[in-house]
Amino acid sequence: MASALDHMSSSVLERKFLDASRAALDWEHAAVRHSTCRLRRLTVLLTVLLITASTATLDAVRARNTVTGQRNIALSQKVAAQATALRTTDPALATRPSLAA
Repeated sequence: MASALDHMSSSVLERKFLDASRAALDWEHAAVRHSTCRLRRLTVLLTVLLITASTATLDAVRARNTVTGQRNIALSQKVAAQATALRTTDPALATRPSLAA
């Protein structure tokens, strides 16, 4: 009879141990899922920020190039206008700026 009680006691202990192990394993899996989900959200956020920053950089470079081109055209037109104005008074001097333009 003592042997049967010992067997039942160890059986109950084993069951409690297994239940606790399963609960711990379930908790660990939930924690891993939560962590994975958080990392995915962070990756998506960083990807969106990278795309936004890249787009802003490209827009800034395009704007700079446009402004530089417009400035060069304006300077060229200014020098050409000055050369045209100089043709009547000093034709030799007028050829120098028009060559630069």
